[in-house]
Amino acid sequence: MRYYFIIFIVYEILITSYFYFQYKYKVDSYHEKTAALIQNSFNSVINTFTIVNDEFHSEQADKLAALVVQANGKSPEVRNKVRAEILENFMPFYSNKNLDIFAGMHVFDKDGKSLLRLHQPSFYDDDIIKRRPSLQKMQQSFSYQHGFEIGMCDTTYRYQYPLFYDGAFVGSYEYSVDYNSILKEMKKFYDEDFIILFKATEMEKIVKENALKTKFNYLQIDEKSYYSSQNCYKNSYDEKRLKYLYKLDEFIHALELNRPSVIDYHFKSVSFSSVVTPLKSITGEDIAYIVVTIKDDSEEIFLSTFFMETFIVSLLSLIVYLYILKQLKHRAYIQNLLNIQKDILIVTDGDRIKDANRALLEFFNFSSLDEFITQHECICDFFIEEEGFLQKYNNGVLWLDYLLLNPNEHNRVKMQNQKTLQVFVFEIEFENFTGKNSFILFRDITQEYAKTLELQNQASYDGLTQIYNRSSFEQELTKELEKASRYGYTFSLIMFDIDHFKDVNDTYGHDVGDVILKEISRIVKNAIRDVDFFARWGGEEFMIISNGDIKNSEDFAEKIRSLIENHQFPHIGDLSASFGVTEYRTGDTAESIIKRSDNMLYSAKESGRNCVVSIR
Repeated sequence: MRYYFIIFIVYEILITSYFYFQYKYKVDSYHEKTAALIQNSFNSVINTFTIVNDEFHSEQADKLAALVVQANGKSPEVRNKVRAEILENFMPFYSNKNLDIFAGMHVFDKDGKSLLRLHQPSFYDDDIIKRRPSLQKMQQSFSYQHGFEIGMCDTTYRYQYPLFYDGAFVGSYEYSVDYNSILKEMKKFYDEDFIILFKATEMEKIVKENALKTKFNYLQIDEKSYYSSQNCYKNSYDEKRLKYLYKLDEFIHALELNRPSVIDYHFKSVSFSSVVTPLKSITGEDIAYIVVTIKDDSEEIFLSTFFMETFIVSLLSLIVYLYILKQLKHRAYIQNLLNIQKDILIVTDGDRIKDANRALLEFFNFSSLDEFITQHECICDFFIEEEGFLQKYNNGVLWLDYLLLNPNEHNRVKMQNQKTLQVFVFEIEFENFTGKNSFILFRDITQEYAKTLELQNQASYDGLTQIYNRSSFEQELTKELEKASRYGYTFSLIMFDIDHFKDVNDTYGHDVGDVILKEISRIVKNAIRDVDFFARWGGEEFMIISNGDIKNSEDFAEKIRSLIENHQFPHIGDLSASFGVTEYRTGDTAESIIKRSDNMLYSAKESGRNCVVSIR
């Protein structure tokens, strides 16, 4: 009788643990999705501004560089003349965009000295580089960068672009967007409360004391200090609720983490979730946190579901237990109890299976447990070896010992159904109940895992054209460079863009422009090989990583150029594209090979467009 009672208690522990794990999994997954959605809305806003800036850069950067190079190292008179030309050429654009986008536009010479502030034209030639880490970084990397930066009077999000003339770095320029404007744009994604907390230690090093007093509110949270903007965009913030949030241990702890965190809490009988996301400066330092608060009772729903499921199953388990005690006097009762579980459940002493439910026999197509044990002492014989999944031996440790050593990990295995030959993914949950024997539950998460992979794949593709996005391209290019460097094989990079695409947008509208981008993507996707990698670089620019030498890549680029030239596009008819092709060279970095292909594309444009220009 005592043995039966122990089995029942262990089963109750397993059932409770199972539903508790389900509850925690749902809460954690919901928190991850909430934090990811907030981050995606922030990234979408940043990308919105980036697209506007990139369009200007692609159209006007060369013209601006040609002016800046004339000012480098020149007399004040010459520099004044250059400033006048820049104002004349670019102030109309800046004035138009400044109405709803930019807080400032700044041009720098090659030494990082201020050449012209379009938002403050009368203030120039100061050595701003001495107090701007982002400009110091620009002088070292000569590459595009963006992010928050604390200034002497305010904090803005900066987009910084290098300027090149005849292949040489001649200066840079930047756009600044006030972070309140960013929060206003985020409001379009989430109609909720937003606030940014800047670390006082970072602000007080740079921001003038008068600006701190007039533009920011000082906050003391636990033992640390922060500033928030007095004009921060907010939706009727409940100041009492904010003060309550700031005192929560979970919120104080979230400010110490270097990752997004979600805090669930109640205030005046209303459930809220606050997402705390760290923000880095343009040079990579942690300087602030964005706090987004939404009304949310999801955790209460998950918790109620957990208690209800646990109660119902526990009640059913008790009924079954009492019935088995009354009707059975031998080992068969435990088997019926185990068979309630539809997932695979085994009892093992670490060396061999002591017992198992019917689900194991059905999955592996055995008629009895004795038959199974005769051929396989361990279920781990069926573990499919694949990176990221539990195997028989993990870092030299047997799988069950590994579970005991790592009880908090989400351990998953892949096994093949011996009837259908379908591969399933299982999450392992276990309970060591005698010091020797353990219950091991293999919970089928095949569909959940497939959905997770689908979401991960969606993050790799461009939303408009459904081809790989820039982030995926950069990852793939890094892999190709590593393989080429290690194994000595070659590949080529093809960069192309659509000729006169701005005219298409201006004449027919951006909706037609989007149709053209999708049609171009379809044409190229149908033409490339499986071994090639095709991605949208940004705007109307595309990249192809071609596995082959430059001769084959030149022919391939010419083929695509011809397909585009001879295609009749909706609404506009004829269209053409220009191509730049280059081959991998020993020692190439991502920046160098991209720069070379970009130069070839520029040469194609200079040669009249609708052609392929390459360099060997």
